[in-house]
Amino acid sequence: MDHFVSLIDSLAWPLTVIILALVFRTELVSLLRRLRSADLSTRVLEFGDSPIDRGKAPKPPPRRRVRPTTAKTAASPKWDKPATLFWLANDLMWIQDMLFRAAPRDKIITGLKHTRQYATDLGPSAGFAATELARLIDYFEGGPEGIPMPLILDQVPHLANQIELVKRDIASRVEESQPQFRKLRVV
Repeated sequence: MDHFVSLIDSLAWPLTVIILALVFRTELVSLLRRLRSADLSTRVLEFGDSPIDRGKAPKPPPRRRVRPTTAKTAASPKWDKPATLFWLANDLMWIQDMLFRAAPRDKIITGLKHTRQYATDLGPSAGFAATELARLIDYFEGGPEGIPMPLILDQVPHLANQIELVKRDIASRVEESQPQFRKLRVV
C-alpha cells in the first residue's frame, strides 16, 4: 500500500502539469509564438533571428526546361543495370515525398547523392539527370549552414518540379530506346 501511495504522490505533479497544458494549449501556443528569448542560467536562447526570419532566405535554383530528346540525340541507357534504373526512379519519388514532408536537409541530400550516383551509373544517357541532381545537391549544401529547414513553403513545389523534370527526362530517354513501348494511363 505504501508503494501505491508513493506512486500516486510522485505522479501527481507531472499529471497536473500535463492536464493544465492541455486545458490552456491555445494560450500556451500564443505565448510561445510571441517568445523572442529565453534566459537560462548558463545561456540565453534568442528566437526569430534565422535567415528566414530576416528575409534573407536562399533563392531556389533557376528554373530549367527539359529539352525534348530524340532517338538520334539520346544515348541508350545501360540495360544491364535494371536495378539501378529502378532505384533511381524510386529515390526520385522518395525525394519529392520528403520535400513535401519537410524532411531534414541531410536526408534529402543523401537521397540526391544516391540518385546522382544511380544516374551516373546509367551512363551518358542520364547526363541531364546527373547534372540537374548535382545542381540540386549544391543548392541544398550551399553556404556554410546550408538552407534552413523546413523549406520555405513556396520553394517546395519548385524543387519538387525540378525532380519531376529529371524523372521526365529519364523516362523519355528510356521510352526512346524501346520504340514499341506504350505507356498505360490511369483514367
